[in-house]
Amino acid sequence: LEKAFSFKTVSDPLVIMSAQAGFNYRKENYMPWGKSNLPPDALKELRLRFNYPVKAEEAKNLIKVTIGNLDTDFSAQQFDENTVDIFLNGVIPFETKVKVSVLDSKSSVLFTSLEKFKVINVQAYESATKSFPISINFSHRVNPETILYNIRTVPELQIQKDNIEISGNVVTLYNLSVNCG
Repeated sequence: LEKAFSFKTVSDPLVIMSAQAGFNYRKENYMPWGKSNLPPDALKELRLRFNYPVKAEEAKNLIKVTIGNLDTDFSAQQFDENTVDIFLNGVIPFETKVKVSVLDSKSSVLFTSLEKFKVINVQAYESATKSFPISINFSHRVNPETILYNIRTVPELQIQKDNIEISGNVVTLYNLSVNCG
């Protein structure tokens, strides 16, 4: 070489390629896939896969986690070469955003905890097997153990277990002493 030269290399920024909440929670509880409307306890454990290897002990220096607008502390555990499981400390309220951001990068992922339990819609329909069925679609799954004691009608109707069918977040009432229409 006749002349000295120098060069500089720049690696791609660290990016969160995928994120999953509730990987252990899901083993014992029903939980929808996705990043929104998740149980707060499920949001306490997040599995983050990066575009290149990250050591769990370095995670605190590479990412920031906020619950609402507050930074939160977390611990980290290695899952595989590119994947780190983080465990959030603190309380995650309902209707709250949990954001994981890579420092010095534009990469982030946003999760939201459960919204308030509410009725999405009510629909009466005709059925060959059920008398006057009415389906009630809720925002979340319904607990079959407690639904019977939490249904109120005006005027008051006698609702028994035989009048209720539950499928996830849909409750169907049928064979009641009413006439729809």
